[in-house]
Amino acid sequence: MVIFMKKNIIQLFIFLVLITLFLTGCKKANTIDENSISIVATNFPAYDFARSVVTKVDENYLAPINNFTNVNIKLLIKPGMETHSFDPTPKDIIDIQNADIFIYMGGHSEAWVEKILATSNKLPKKIIKLKDVVEISDNHQHHETEHNHNEHEEDEHFWTDSKNAIKMISNILETIIEIDNEKTSGKYIEEYKSNANSYINKISNLSTEIKNTVDNSSNKLLIFGDRFPFTYFTEEYDLDYVAAFDGCSSAVEAKTSTIAELINIAKNT
Repeated sequence: MVIFMKKNIIQLFIFLVLITLFLTGCKKANTIDENSISIVATNFPAYDFARSVVTKVDENYLAPINNFTNVNIKLLIKPGMETHSFDPTPKDIIDIQNADIFIYMGGHSEAWVEKILATSNKLPKKIIKLKDVVEISDNHQHHETEHNHNEHEEDEHFWTDSKNAIKMISNILETIIEIDNEKTSGKYIEEYKSNANSYINKISNLSTEIKNTVDNSSNKLLIFGDRFPFTYFTEEYDLDYVAAFDGCSSAVEAKTSTIAELINIAKNT
């Protein structure tokens, strides 16, 4: 009987310890959630720009040196997923609604975002439509060439222009600072500014290197055997291009004549 009671007391003690740890853990998690900044980004460029503000990385932009625990960033469209046919899950929609900051590009391929925002009974605290942050020119269209006969369409990849990338990072920084002032009374503002400036400098330096390379090159033609999402990039550095598909065509196979033409161009360039 004594042995049985001791066994029960030990089991009860273990149970109470586990419950205490569980409740303590829950309390800690709730405290972190209340003070944290939640950011949801649709695609990787938007995610990376936000990450560049809240994460300090090494000089090669490889390994994170510090990542603020008060910021949680979610990427909706994971690498390898098709952007143009993305269908958000109910969990994705809830995360968007509960986000402090929601960032999306705003192009035609993200029409689903506009529908969610228009019909939702709850919206994120701050919404950043990056297309509105930069200047979209009619010149930024996929050009029709001898082998590209699709209709012209606006190039949604405006972030491939370094000047646009810098504008977007600066806008995201301002929004994060605004939310941080609410959450932590501006505790991390200087770190955010430092991180953003560091990344902007990296982009500027890389842009200078690319420009110097192009200026010193006798051949300024890019040949792509796939879709071509770099009209902003080619315009920034005064490059020419030919591609198997016009823009973000949904075609999966190029015509034999198109491939033959690209091969012929490569041989004669």
